[in-house]
Amino acid sequence: MLTTCWSVVLEAGRQGPEGGAALDQLCRRYWPAVFGFFVRSGLDRADAEDETQEFFATLLRREGLAGVAPEKGRFRSFLLTCLKNHMATALRRGTRQKRGGGSPVVTLDAGLADRIASGAEASEAPEAAYDRHWAESVIQHTSLRLEAEYKAAGRGARFAALREFLMWDGGELSGRELAEHLGESETAVRSAIFRLRRRFGLLLREEVAGTLGPGEDVDEEVRYMARILSE
Repeated sequence: MLTTCWSVVLEAGRQGPEGGAALDQLCRRYWPAVFGFFVRSGLDRADAEDETQEFFATLLRREGLAGVAPEKGRFRSFLLTCLKNHMATALRRGTRQKRGGGSPVVTLDAGLADRIASGAEASEAPEAAYDRHWAESVIQHTSLRLEAEYKAAGRGARFAALREFLMWDGGELSGRELAEHLGESETAVRSAIFRLRRRFGLLLREEVAGTLGPGEDVDEEVRYMARILSE
């Protein structure tokens, strides 16, 4: 059974130990969206990191999870609402909690955090930054799932050769050059790229579906992600 964002949250809300571990993984997956929101809310790099850690510490303590349900809609929207409430609380208390030398609850990739902080556009609203980084995280996780499938089938090198063509037409290497490099026909390589993209599309739909409530349109959410990533 596919583990979805909502199934993780519901299990965590029941205080199950397995739910706690899964919720921790969920936090690790989507921290860039949370960090991006805080950066575009006007926090400097250090404060944004502190608030990101505090936000997830609160979530991992299962605070605010009682009564949540997939019927309330997109998990993306649920987490954004939690973020806004957290930010409002931080502003009301007039000072942001410093975690100091305490152990972080989520490991933030320093390089990615640098890129998010330095690449933040002054005109981008916090909500827009959140959605963009959310979409990037979904794409990244889907790519990792696909790579794991290829490696499990003993085709890791194949994936490495084709990954440039996953969502675009490749980088410096053309399809013809790749065919020559692999010692295959260009037709065979194009078919391999087609299969790679088709499988990626199916996995992406699974990932997106797992973040939606009952009856919500997967295609609409995928189109929304594509639109914000192209802006």
